[in-house]
Amino acid sequence: MVRIMSGMKGVKVKDVMTSDVFSVEVPGHRDDALSLMKDKNISGLPVVEKKSKKFLGMITRHDIYDKPGKVQTAMLYEEDIATIFPESTVNTLVKRFIETGQYWIPVVERDMVVGIVTPSDLMPLVEKLGKGMSVIDFMGKHSCVPIHLKSPLSVALHILKITRIPALPVIDMRGQLVGIVSDMDVFKILESEKKRRDLRLNVEDDDWTWEGIRNFYQTYAMPGMKLPDLKVENVMVKKVRYLYPRSDVAGAAKAMRVNNIGQLPICGKDDLLIGVLYNYDLLSVLLQGK
Repeated sequence: MVRIMSGMKGVKVKDVMTSDVFSVEVPGHRDDALSLMKDKNISGLPVVEKKSKKFLGMITRHDIYDKPGKVQTAMLYEEDIATIFPESTVNTLVKRFIETGQYWIPVVERDMVVGIVTPSDLMPLVEKLGKGMSVIDFMGKHSCVPIHLKSPLSVALHILKITRIPALPVIDMRGQLVGIVSDMDVFKILESEKKRRDLRLNVEDDDWTWEGIRNFYQTYAMPGMKLPDLKVENVMVKKVRYLYPRSDVAGAAKAMRVNNIGQLPICGKDDLLIGVLYNYDLLSVLLQGK
């Protein structure tokens, strides 16, 4: 049985949700969704019916990657999406996150999207309630997929694509954490490499057009493709914030909130990588079994 922890009493979804919601319409075009994701720096959007504005589902960057032959929004979005009411409790919200595995939960009232919630929206509560708790007790058991710094970029991109993990911790031969790499890190750096080496992606001005993304994935993310002289170490972020097993949960939540990041590596002695803590893992801080 689950109960609300001290400090959560009376807190409702409407108190934590993001009410300024960006969405795309059906009928609509894939490029409209990509453009909005770029402009707002987000990777998932609610989909609504054009005339009625009725909520239909969600579309993510991965939905577009997975269906390169589809151009209409109606052919790309996911319909089977759990939603929640604005008057629901945060307790109910957290359980819905855990039960569904969704990263976005649209807040719907009378079939209209009035807000959206992600684990990031709940970090202020975790920050308040997680004092005295250790991050090692909340780290996911299967969420850490490290990659060696000398791995080809095609391997990194393939791992990112099939696991749908937002970022990979980068390690050296000793298992020490030396960086972190995401698909967008690779995309941006390879654009610079493309210009320097005159590698053409058939994109003139906007790297986020569908042609650019499609050609990027076809060129670099296919298994077996090689990029001479370009390894993970060439594109990874080297200055990485990380935690220790006994780091305070409240501090971890604050670091994620302040730096607008969704994950932090956990290292042990001599900076040896132990795992990765995601903001999603910290949601269980808000629930306590009797």
